[in-house]
Formats: sequence, C-alpha cells, structure tokens
Amino acid sequence: MGVSDKSPRTYNVARYSIIFQICSITFIIMILLMIGGRLYYGHIEKNSSTPKGTDLTFPVTNSKTQLKDIYTDKNKDVLIAKLSVPDSSELPFKGTDYKISMQSNSLLKYKNADILFGRVSTDGDMYLVIPKPKKEVYSVFIENTQAVTSGGTSYVDSGDQSDNEKSYSKAISDYKFEGNQTAKYDTGQLDAVGFRITIDPAFNKKAYKPEVLDTDLLENNKFKFDRFYNYVYKKKIINDLKQKHENMNVNYNDKLKEKKNADEQAKENPDDTAAKSKQSSLENELDDLKNKKNNLAEKLTKEQSAEYDNDLFENINKKAEIIKD
Repeated sequence: MGVSDKSPRTYNVARYSIIFQICSITFIIMILLMIGGRLYYGHIEKNSSTPKGTDLTFPVTNSKTQLKDIYTDKNKDVLIAKLSVPDSSELPFKGTDYKISMQSNSLLKYKNADILFGRVSTDGDMYLVIPKPKKEVYSVFIENTQAVTSGGTSYVDSGDQSDNEKSYSKAISDYKFEGNQTAKYDTGQLDAVGFRITIDPAFNKKAYKPEVLDTDLLENNKFKFDRFYNYVYKKKIINDLKQKHENMNVNYNDKLKEKKNADEQAKENPDDTAAKSKQSSLENELDDLKNKKNNLAEKLTKEQSAEYDNDLFENINKKAEIIKD
C-alpha cells in the first residue's frame, strides 16, 4: 500500500516546479516566435525596393541624391527609378559619365543589360529605366566616373570590371536584412550609390510600391520619353500648381472675410485703433496674396502650354554591366 506525501511543503515544491516549467516553455515559444518573425521580416525586406525618400550619398565626392519615386506604366512594361539631385550638386549631367551595374536572378546569365539612364536636361533628376522587368529585385549601382574629391584630387576608377564586380557583389552579400528598412548598399571606395528596386515588392506599403502611370511607356520596343515627361513632370507640376492656387484662394477668401469684419468694426467705432490697425494689416496681406495668385496663374498657364522638347533627354547611358555572384 503506497503512502502519498500530501504535506504543505511537498505541495508548494510541486507547484513551483510546474510554474517553472510553464514559464520555461513560454519563454522558449517567445524566442522561437521572435526568431521566426525576424526571419520573416528579413524575407519581406529582401524582396522589396529601397523605400522612396531614402537619401543616398556618393561617398568619394560626398554628393547627395535621393530615391524620390518608383514608377511603372499600366502594362508594367517598364520599371523606373527617379532620383532627385540638389540644385547645388556638381554631379555630371551626362548619363554617359556614369557606370551602371545591376544584379538580379534573371540577369546572371548575361554580361550586359539594356537600360536607359540619364538626367533630365542638364540639371534635373536622374532616371533609370528597366524595360520588361521581371517580378524580382534588381540591385542597382550608379557610379560617378568623373568624380573629383573635396580636396581637388581626381577620382580614378580602377577600370577593372572584375574588381568593381567584387565590390558590388560584396556590398550585396554583406547587406543584413535585419529590420533596416533603408535597404541601401555600402559601396566602399567607389564613388557610387546602391539601392534596390522591384515591380512587385513584398512590403505592401506606398513607400515601396511603384506608382502606376496611366499610359503606355513602351511602344514597339521604344521608350516614349514624351509620355514619361508629360505624366511624371508636366502633369504633376500642373496638378501641384492647381492645388497651390486653390489653397491660396481659400486663404484669400478667409482674409477677405476678416477684412470685412474689421471694416464693420471700424465703421461702428471710428476710435477703435485696434480695428484700424487690423484693417491695414489685412489690406497688405490681401495685396500680397493677390500678387502670389497672379504669379501662380501665370506659371500654370505657362506649364499648360509648354511642349515636350527632345533636348530634355540626351547623353543617355543605354547599357548596364551585370554583377556576377
């Protein structure tokens, strides 16, 4: 006949042992969930673009740029990156003064790929066009081959494609997908910027998704620069000016109501110096707003009547070197 130990001391020991086991199991589950979540996030990030608005710097010349927008057309025949450049930038204006290097799974079997890279006019944005993009991530490097360091020393590219490939390949392999949503590459000693771009990002957020332009940009295997300009620049400029003009109209009408109230207040009490002072201040504000409205209206009319000029897109780089693993 067995004897059961039901003493309070034995009961307490058993209870604490069960609690310890539950806590241990819970802790292990939490660690596994954290690791799984981190791996999943890394997978999502690895299959997404660099987010729009990411600042990029050419390290040798310390020249700044920003991945401003990502576009595709309604048939998804092209993938476009637009990079803004500060007005004060001394980066070259010719697309042919840059070396473009790329890597993606579908490109590894090729030595070069067809692309279009350049700057709008001589001082505008950089643009990169990838025709017929696959649903994969493209790692892109833009190297300034005409660089001069801040100390006045000319930057010299090694000229050895294999050395550059190794640098870019190392930048890609060294990148850690650990919650760093910038997804930009360290290009080391090369005066280059690197980023990622895809037509089908895993991140379902506006910052990662390409804006779909309601037009066809590839026709008979030729990129339609005029449509690109009209949709990305002209249309956006016109819409922006219209919105500014509308906002200014609202502000003007609000000030007009304030002026009317101040006029009535001053009429009822001619000795009200505060009302008279407000009258004068509002008159100046209304005059200023009226001038700004007129200037905006002139700009809007000018932009609406502006015609596309082929000179906006010259000195285009049409080849990218493929980075091997």
